[in-house]
Amino acid sequence: MHSADIAQSRLFEDILIGEIAELRDHLAAAEQRWRRLRERSRVADAPVPDALLRLHARIAEAERLLVQLRCRFGYDGDSLRVI
Repeated sequence: MHSADIAQSRLFEDILIGEIAELRDHLAAAEQRWRRLRERSRVADAPVPDALLRLHARIAEAERLLVQLRCRFGYDGDSLRVI
């Protein structure tokens, strides 16, 4: 493996970590809005909106890519920034 490849993988790792953090922020805000809406409408068993399901799926995909990247380049990443 070339040092340039490893450097590029680290850059991509940082991008993925940022993307995951941003998606989690969006998810938290969307879940909060959904909870407030359910409380106002008093419908406790309303189905989860598709937008929330899509956000969960996007986070899972980004986390999967991060794991594969770390496995491919043989490092675990910063344990404080683990998914």
